[in-house]
Amino acid sequence: MFGGVLAIDVDADGDLVVTGPSDEDLYLNDGAAGFGPAPPGALPPVTAAYTVTALAFADLDGDGDQDLVMHGTGQSAHGIRLLDNDGSGRFVDVTSARFPAGLVSTSMRVVDLDGDGDSDIFLGGYRFAATCVNDGAGTFPLAGPDTLPFHAEGHPRWVADFDRDGDLDAVESVMQWGTRRQLHAPRLPRLGQRYEVDVHDRGAGQRLGLWWLGLDRLAVPLEIADLGVLHVDPARSLLAPGLLLQPGSTIARGALDLPVDPRLLGVRFHLQGLVVSATNALALTNTVRGTVVQ
Repeated sequence: MFGGVLAIDVDADGDLVVTGPSDEDLYLNDGAAGFGPAPPGALPPVTAAYTVTALAFADLDGDGDQDLVMHGTGQSAHGIRLLDNDGSGRFVDVTSARFPAGLVSTSMRVVDLDGDGDSDIFLGGYRFAATCVNDGAGTFPLAGPDTLPFHAEGHPRWVADFDRDGDLDAVESVMQWGTRRQLHAPRLPRLGQRYEVDVHDRGAGQRLGLWWLGLDRLAVPLEIADLGVLHVDPARSLLAPGLLLQPGSTIARGALDLPVDPRLLGVRFHLQGLVVSATNALALTNTVRGTVVQ
């Protein structure tokens, strides 16, 4: 449940509207400082599986009224919902037509990232960050990978011009699940591009890494004596070529070339690996989750 309120004039009558604190409450000002519920259907329904975590109003399509960006968890296709204001305070869900599918995030900021006068969307999450730049008409294609640093990942907390050079900078907070993470995918999996996976030596003298891509996690993780915990279902997995860590190196990189096949768009998968140390000890790695995007 979204635990706050936003005040904005969405129906162009010069008064304020308050949204929140529940997932789909919209209250209209009667002009005399009184608030009452908006007419039924003013906001598209929110399913029980979708929990709103953040809201932001902005004129996304340049038509002069305030549209709504809703961020939440529990909806497989989008962390984001774009709601277009028809000018009277009634909102229509245009997410599928205007926002990339498969971006499952945990936080967002709505700001003008490229300085062209419209609002863009900066997304973040566990080991994930992306920018979706407004085309000026309220459609948000995913920006290229060169728009973020190579290892950008985390939750966008503050976006401001910190160095006073006229553009916006960002501060992200990152949560690491364990200090000995060995498997890492530095880029999003994209159709027609190479998906790279790194195996790291975390100080135990690893010399060989194996990794596999699976479509499902085990319903109950399997703890294997002396190896660790198996999370990815091996029955629905593809084994990738092994990676050899060269002497003096702390990282080995493998890759899969993703075909340009629209059927793969939005497919979610999981990665896990097995490392062999210099003393021939075996250990399972952490898991990595990915979703194929355009």
